[in-house]
Amino acid sequence: MPRQSPDPAAMAPIRDQPPVSNAAPWFSVPDRQFVCVEHPARIRDMKRALATVGGEKALAKLVETNGESGLDLRMRPQDPYQPPIHSRTVQTSNVLLKISIPKRRRKKSAPSGSSADAQPESTESTLFHRLEESQGKYNVEALGTITTTVRFRDIADYQYSTVHSEFANKFKSTLMDCDYDNIRKFRLESDDPKKQADIFPPPMFSRTIIPHAYNYHQNPAVKRAIIDGQATLLNLQAAPKTLTTMVHISTPEIPTGPPENTPDISTLDRSTVSCIEHLKVLFAERPIWTRRALVNNFPPHLQPMIRFSMVHVAYMWRAGPWRDTCVIYGVDPRDDPKYRHYQSLFFQFEVDSRKKIRDAKSHIFDGHTLVKDGRCFQLCDITDPLLQSLIDRPKIRKKCHPQDGWYRSGTIIKIKGIMRHKIRALVEDGINPGTEAKIAAIMAEESDEDEEGNQNPKTNFKKKNKKGGKPGAPHQSEENRAEAPSGSAGQAQENANDDEHEGEGEEEDDGERAEDHEWEEGGSLLESEWTTETVDRRVEEFMELMKQGNDDDDNPLNEDGFDILEGSSGDEA
Repeated sequence: MPRQSPDPAAMAPIRDQPPVSNAAPWFSVPDRQFVCVEHPARIRDMKRALATVGGEKALAKLVETNGESGLDLRMRPQDPYQPPIHSRTVQTSNVLLKISIPKRRRKKSAPSGSSADAQPESTESTLFHRLEESQGKYNVEALGTITTTVRFRDIADYQYSTVHSEFANKFKSTLMDCDYDNIRKFRLESDDPKKQADIFPPPMFSRTIIPHAYNYHQNPAVKRAIIDGQATLLNLQAAPKTLTTMVHISTPEIPTGPPENTPDISTLDRSTVSCIEHLKVLFAERPIWTRRALVNNFPPHLQPMIRFSMVHVAYMWRAGPWRDTCVIYGVDPRDDPKYRHYQSLFFQFEVDSRKKIRDAKSHIFDGHTLVKDGRCFQLCDITDPLLQSLIDRPKIRKKCHPQDGWYRSGTIIKIKGIMRHKIRALVEDGINPGTEAKIAAIMAEESDEDEEGNQNPKTNFKKKNKKGGKPGAPHQSEENRAEAPSGSAGQAQENANDDEHEGEGEEEDDGERAEDHEWEEGGSLLESEWTTETVDRRVEEFMELMKQGNDDDDNPLNEDGFDILEGSSGDEA
């Protein structure tokens, strides 16, 4: 595609150059510049090739903008939903050559019996082969220079054919023609969309246009070895596997001994045997341990061997009240309430990985110091007097609960709530009067529990009315609010209404007072384990408060930033 008018000067050998023996002749290149389009397909039909890049109109615009407008390649130009391949324009310094090869004349058909002498012409021969077959009878002419080249090097997107799509064909024939009469004919079918739904393809499936250089290679730590006469691959740097048995809270029976595939102690090395003996001594003193507590009570040279020696002495809980604790074989803490003091609590807080402090008492929580190297605490390792008074409460469940263990819901909620506030204060600035006030509020709450120690899911929050009423005020209709007395008389009437609703039920009132106090103090909900009924109730209350409007200054949602949803994990600090 030339960008300038052709130069009338014919190409001819340069005569004024000094004669050089055995040298190639000199030729002049016309001062004409072209834009080259490198089509990825083999061109046999020029008309179809032009249609794949947008036709002559797109090529004319490409020449006018010196290749900056680019082209979009569509191998199915009749399909408007096909994602195109976008071109890339680069600057080049090439020469455009015109090579003229004389056409080969076909031989006349030979008489019968001599057809074997005739050789059919190959239609798939390349330019190089044709030049060889012409025996030097061809002409080469330089037409100009190619300064701009348009290439299609991006990866083609995934293709989705819409030829058999009824909706796509209808959309194309009515809306894409930009004809008003055809646009008016477009109608959406009212059939059931679930039956034979015609899925319309997206504009693009993938945004990856450049192939990734993955540079796959074998792991240098993987070596070939022969084990039991068979070749296998071994990763010399892989971490050794531990065989410790993990038990879920729903498991009916706990293991009474090591698994069958556990290696015999007589085959182990001296350090592992010493570690096993030390574990047996510790588990004889205490049947349930956390991993952090075991490490703190182990000699430093044996600490790395604990994870590999545990399978010979104890199993671990995967979830539940004793989560991530190691229990000696044969002991099921769900059978006896005396194991309630070994229940574990988890808390999440930010830890600076650059400042890890190893402390032999990191598994103990005294309420005044916090070692950020451990986040799991057993109730027996909590020495804070306030928390100990809750842990030692004699009022417990008759049957072990899958989340709360042997403790009642109200007790475990208070333990977690107080400990959460103290940990948050220790992580930030230390215990302050604000923290003590929140802890006092938690201790003053009275939980609404049934006979089994579970929280009553029917307990409702005292919600404020739409016109900014105080928590616990009875809901008033528009007519009642219009007729309500004003001033001191209105206040007296409001107090009277409160007195009427005061004795409707002790259990409901206690639960409402405890939860209503959280609205006023801005504390978080302290329920650590959410049942389906609790979640549904929280969502309903949240949606009702949202309807009251966020512009209401008395809306509880504006006091603590959607505090109703806080504490979903229950153990975050």
